[in-house]
Amino acid sequence: MTKAIYAELPNEPTFVELLRVFRQVHQIIVHDPQNGVDADYSQFFTDLLRMREILYESLPKDMFDEQNIIREESPYVFILSRGDYEFIIASFAILSIGGALVPLSTEISPEEASQLLHRCKSTTILAGQDYLQLAAEVKEHAASHDLCVTVLPISIKVSPVIDPHSGCVKINPDMRVESHRPGVLLFTSGTSGPPKAVVHTRAFNESHTKILYGDVFLSHRPPHWISGMLPLISLPLRGARLEVTSSNPSILWERLKTGGVTILAGTPYIWTPMMKYFDDHLSCLPLEKLNAYIRGAQGLRVAYVTGSMPHPSLLRFWRGILGQKVKVAYGATEFGGYGTCTTDDTDENLELCIGRPLPGVTIHLSEGDHGEILIKSPSLFSHYLGDEAATRAAFSIDGFYRSGDLAHRIGDDYILDGRASGDFIKCQGYKVQILKVEQALKDLPFISEGCILQVPDSNNSGRVAALVRFEDSVKAVQVGCHGSFATYLQFLREHLARTLPAYMLPTVLRILQDGEEIPQTVSNKVIRKKAVDQYFPLSKDSELPTDVELWDPETCHDNWIPRAWDWAGLQTNITSAL
Repeated sequence: MTKAIYAELPNEPTFVELLRVFRQVHQIIVHDPQNGVDADYSQFFTDLLRMREILYESLPKDMFDEQNIIREESPYVFILSRGDYEFIIASFAILSIGGALVPLSTEISPEEASQLLHRCKSTTILAGQDYLQLAAEVKEHAASHDLCVTVLPISIKVSPVIDPHSGCVKINPDMRVESHRPGVLLFTSGTSGPPKAVVHTRAFNESHTKILYGDVFLSHRPPHWISGMLPLISLPLRGARLEVTSSNPSILWERLKTGGVTILAGTPYIWTPMMKYFDDHLSCLPLEKLNAYIRGAQGLRVAYVTGSMPHPSLLRFWRGILGQKVKVAYGATEFGGYGTCTTDDTDENLELCIGRPLPGVTIHLSEGDHGEILIKSPSLFSHYLGDEAATRAAFSIDGFYRSGDLAHRIGDDYILDGRASGDFIKCQGYKVQILKVEQALKDLPFISEGCILQVPDSNNSGRVAALVRFEDSVKAVQVGCHGSFATYLQFLREHLARTLPAYMLPTVLRILQDGEEIPQTVSNKVIRKKAVDQYFPLSKDSELPTDVELWDPETCHDNWIPRAWDWAGLQTNITSAL
């Protein structure tokens, strides 16, 4: 293989577009202070081509076809890196040889990584400088199971840089990668079952967010889930600026104050700490200093809350700061990004609203105006690796992906109702919607964080359980029953009863103590089964732990007058429902 081939890129839309912006845009496109990088396209292409050269020189020659494209039967190359400049260079280098990138968590164990390598039939890891030791441990563990793994350090900051006008980088018209081939493999978060290996084709980087030249995006999420990975690929293709930063609320607010940031997206676990930091540290500042932070936030062109449903108080806060710019976006690993998003004219009083389909996305509900969300889009995944049965089951006969999420329509907007399985608690004939109770819980001003879970009882039925952390001020409040520990559950029920019928109220409560955390995936989704196992384990006698508070309808009584729909019209079945 000659040196010239290293500068000949595949004839496909990704690299045609990349070469176009290379010749037209001269600003810094990646600011990565931790790696000491301020890269323009000249530096970007220099590093990309050097990493590509390393791949060609290090991988077995029989992995490539006559066009120097990696063979389709073994396209997967793993990346072990933060969501930073190293990851970006590794990703484009893999794509440039026809490969498919597989992001690994930087917290992964050698055993887990080895299993994933076996599963994907891959033998190559590109590792960032801070993760070479972990990669070496993965290699050693894999070798003990008869898998020979090649670990290649990700090369960046190569010099001298390429002159964009030299013409040394070009598209090879004969070097084609079929669009149906894998481009990226991601593992699902595992909140609704064992993680699946989700394969997207080479078209995976078609961003649903309209990115403009001059946009500045703050990248703070890990790349092994889709909302963290996509911007790292799509931003360099648009001539926009990507800044790698921390998710620390103080750092995010300081960067917003500096000005110029136009896109910020994150889960409620990003937006909520930022809200609390504002209340605790910024709101008390002199007006002139405070306004500098507010003006910076108001400079956002796009502000997305993603990953899980935000509670209404969070949306009210940010809409007060930003106006109607803050949007709720609904997506999934299988979607290839976002599927729906609220709009400027979405009714802000609609709870659990996920908005309307984005351009190019088609949504049907299985029962017409309600039911399971069925979705089709150009960026939809192609298959689950090694699981034809799961792939077939995931699609309807007309090619729509079965999301497993339930919704109904109000006007043009879709309202999330939970999942087809797992987001309802069955209590002796009652069907309690977890998301609805969780929204009401998180909207209480004295709740710092919390979730709703289904906990079994001695009758093998389900009970509505709340796992919460109170604000510190509440712990000093003594409410009824001479300040006994059970008063917290009564206190919680009475506040929730203002918006929920009685049959939906928690009958089990566990208060999180200092140092205890709600189990979550890296994308901040609650791992409900793990939370139940950790905080609500049943003894051999089917008893819950002593630090769990219980509501017994035979001995405990609510203080409000019974209402018509407290028991969904089944007023005679109160005790059995609990």
